[in-house]
Amino acid sequence: GKKSAIKSYPFLADLQYLHYPQNFSLKNRFLRKINIYMCALHSTKIIVSSNDVKNDLKIVSKLASRKAIVSPFVFLSPKKHEIIKYSLLKKKFKLPLKYFYLPNQYWMHKNHKVVLNALLHLKSKNKLKNILIVSTGSKEEHRNTKYFHEIEKFIKDNNFFKFYKYLGTVTFKEVLSLIYHSVAVIQPSKFEGRSSTVEQAKSMGKKIILSNIDIHKEQNPLRGKYFSPDNFIQLSNLLLQTLNKYNHNLEKKHIKYAFSKSEKNFYKYYKNYVELIS
Repeated sequence: GKKSAIKSYPFLADLQYLHYPQNFSLKNRFLRKINIYMCALHSTKIIVSSNDVKNDLKIVSKLASRKAIVSPFVFLSPKKHEIIKYSLLKKKFKLPLKYFYLPNQYWMHKNHKVVLNALLHLKSKNKLKNILIVSTGSKEEHRNTKYFHEIEKFIKDNNFFKFYKYLGTVTFKEVLSLIYHSVAVIQPSKFEGRSSTVEQAKSMGKKIILSNIDIHKEQNPLRGKYFSPDNFIQLSNLLLQTLNKYNHNLEKKHIKYAFSKSEKNFYKYYKNYVELIS
């Protein structure tokens, strides 16, 4: 409570319920709003991971927004022993040399359907050859239990098994390795508090094809290519361009540069966090 001698710093991941209320029950929206009021009244400060979240807080509580401190997390580049060799990934998952990686959970706002519609558009133009989307993540969506089945049906109806490969839930080590060896990472989400996918890809210097929502622009990946989250034609063009311009040797240079900057970037985040709560 506010009279406690112990300082308290609640963390608010995002305020998605403001933008997509249809994804939440009335009770859930009410409890989330009450939680923000309680944090505003009783906490020392409120930690958020982006200015985008801080701006959303103004809509609910100006006091909460004034108490908010922004701590934009980053990821360390993985160690060499944490990266699984491509040959082992190829054997286990039956992967080609070139693929795009989509590592999102199957939650509605993660927007997998725009990727599938991009594939459908490429198919209509007879340009689907050599395109493969590799997908991982939990298929459980408590807000819409039919969501993953809709995805499966779309893939089956359009015979996309050669072009969209769902691997299920994999280990974190495999996630990092799939990012590392991919042509590019896709992050089509309609909403994020701060995208871990983007930060993980940034830590390895990977190219990212991402929706142009405010938080993604705030994260500002060095090799980011943006599309409107509902514009599957724009996404399909970016997939083709990225694949056609892919250069393995140039990719290795970008990866090497990102790894050389990783510890410095992480220390900067760590130092900022300590200063914020001191």
